[in-house]
Amino acid sequence: MLRRSHVYRCAVVLLVIAMACGVAVPVSAQAAIDPEYNAIREQAKVVQKLGATLPQDLDFLDHTGKPTKLRDIFDGDLPVVLTMVYLDCPQLCGLVLDSVSSAIAELKFNLGDEYELVTVSFDPRDTPEKAAAWRKVRLDGYGRENAEAWHFLTGSKENVQTLADTVGFGYVWVEDKMEFAHDAAVIIVSPTGVVTRYLPGLGTEPDQMKLALMEAADGKVGSIFDLAQFFCYRYDPVLGKYTPAAFVIMRIAGVLTVLGIVAMILLLRRGEKRRLKKAPSIHQSLVGT
Repeated sequence: MLRRSHVYRCAVVLLVIAMACGVAVPVSAQAAIDPEYNAIREQAKVVQKLGATLPQDLDFLDHTGKPTKLRDIFDGDLPVVLTMVYLDCPQLCGLVLDSVSSAIAELKFNLGDEYELVTVSFDPRDTPEKAAAWRKVRLDGYGRENAEAWHFLTGSKENVQTLADTVGFGYVWVEDKMEFAHDAAVIIVSPTGVVTRYLPGLGTEPDQMKLALMEAADGKVGSIFDLAQFFCYRYDPVLGKYTPAAFVIMRIAGVLTVLGIVAMILLLRRGEKRRLKKAPSIHQSLVGT
């Protein structure tokens, strides 16, 4: 009989081969190989803290090096799209910002008129110069005015950590890889700095962002058609996105059906009145002959 240790070693070897060949490995299996994996994964996740209020007095530097407090951005006028990245990220952060950049390019809402964007680096080593370079790349494809409404901020370790803790954005430095482990999320914040919605993962869709911004602004941004669409959607926490609200759509369909029936009755009655008005004149013409 093979010893348990031999079986374990064989399993590990096979698992490593599978990973090298690009075979998807379950998280539990990865944790079995690396005991620290679960600990890192637990620290580097996004915990949704809906209703949390951002601390307005936190100090940062914008991409020009100008001192900026969060209260300078969250002035009560416009909702904000918040992302947290670090500027030496080898892949994920760039993908998050590229996704946001693509979404706002398709979004009918104008940056600076209906909403603002805030990107905060959680690496205290990042500088305004580096933030300016990242900002330029993401704005090149936007092609509209009010580009100043996308704020790229850097700050001290304490202030960055306070903001991350407030919105539930976890990250941890992995020494052997010399990079941060973290998740991806777009966080929607009300004009007064209250977290209202999370759009997790990559691939931010313009319609999802629009609905989230309308929710954050309490319906104060967007056209009457946007408001009608917003009324027909509800956020599904399981799917992590807005989906058509079946009950609302059924109610609207019911109302439209009733209105259609009423309109048909009115048209029929109007036609009947016209017919009755014409009837005497026809009768008189027959008598006259």
